[in-house]
Amino acid sequence: MSKTKSKKTKKKAASKASYKPLPSKLKVIGLAICLASCFILYFQSLSFGYVLDDTIVFTENNYVKRGLAGYGDILSHDSFSGYFGEQKNLVQGARYRPLSLLTFATEYALFGANSSVSHLLNILLYGLCCFVGFITLRRLFREKSSGYKILYGTAAISIMLYLFHPIHVEAIANVKGRDEILSLLFSLLTLQVSLKYVDQKKIVYLILIPLLYFTGLLAKENTITFMAIIPAAILLFRPKQKKAMFLVLGLLFIMSLCYLGLRYSIIGYLLGDEPSTDLMNNSFVGMNTMQRYATIFYTLLIYLKLHIFPHPLTHDYYPYHIPIMDFSNWQVWLSIGIHVLLIVIGFLWMKKRKKVAFGLFLYFAAMSIVSNLVVSIGTFMNERFAFAASLGMCIIFGYILTTIAKKSGENKQLLLNVLVGTILLL
Repeated sequence: MSKTKSKKTKKKAASKASYKPLPSKLKVIGLAICLASCFILYFQSLSFGYVLDDTIVFTENNYVKRGLAGYGDILSHDSFSGYFGEQKNLVQGARYRPLSLLTFATEYALFGANSSVSHLLNILLYGLCCFVGFITLRRLFREKSSGYKILYGTAAISIMLYLFHPIHVEAIANVKGRDEILSLLFSLLTLQVSLKYVDQKKIVYLILIPLLYFTGLLAKENTITFMAIIPAAILLFRPKQKKAMFLVLGLLFIMSLCYLGLRYSIIGYLLGDEPSTDLMNNSFVGMNTMQRYATIFYTLLIYLKLHIFPHPLTHDYYPYHIPIMDFSNWQVWLSIGIHVLLIVIGFLWMKKRKKVAFGLFLYFAAMSIVSNLVVSIGTFMNERFAFAASLGMCIIFGYILTTIAKKSGENKQLLLNVLVGTILLL
């Protein structure tokens, strides 16, 4: 009995010791690689001006143009009030996303309306977001590799695919897309700190979890989906830490209520009345219920297609870039079939292929809030709406590529270089 116990103790100790955080030197190198890669991909945006909704949130937003003096109004008003001069309920739920506006106001105070600075900050924040994603996934998966071999782990491959994915162009190259970047950045930081608490049980992490999560909510309400994603990550990869998971979930739930309370006190409602009857703020105007949901399912199929084959891309999906659909269209049923199949796969692979299950859960959870199934978001779709969800798909692709490479034996690193290199070049 004593020998059996000692063997079990050794195994537990070995599993705990298998994951080691990156040394500071490798973290610096990793961050530099992410920032350099993002700059190489997006440096040409430095010559771009302000376009589209940039006028609403930056160049013509009177609160932003007051610089630091506008902080109070930014925090106490709907995000579009500084442009319109009053709160206009154009889309269901209005918009309360002060964090990106605070960064714009700071920019304006320091540099004026300098589009090159705005684009550079988006690039740098994207690089930082990808780096945080890498170290977070590496901790989540408890990857054992060290040195240059970390480049061949699922975390590194997934983030490389994510960093290069063309579906992110709208969020990065459009200044207004900063709310998407900041939301995911703080969501990933919350996940990382939650994992640190689960692994180490240090009180400081319990303080950081609600602070980081609430900051993400101030960037964009999409962060609220991580109230489901983070507990799911803990249950999948730390199944014995249920007590810690419920404590983390409790903190996220409380901060979600605080955010919704703050939002309600400022905007005056959570979802408001029926969606707008203006076609440019509600693409489903004039459709019956069957047409609405058929079009939504067809749109979800387009999102999936763009993750696999991101062409063609566009900044404008307003009426009627997506045609009105009904349930007599085979593509609608194809979409339903594929999504049901993916959900079933996610449940079946929760034990054997946890990374795939988590990737699917992340994708569906992040897409839920922008799918038009829960609330009307004002348009059929936009590529920037998939900014967080696409990380889930990239995790799945990263897992598939690393699994194929492992089965090739001694040539696994060469095969992975060829597979990933080809995809990134494309």
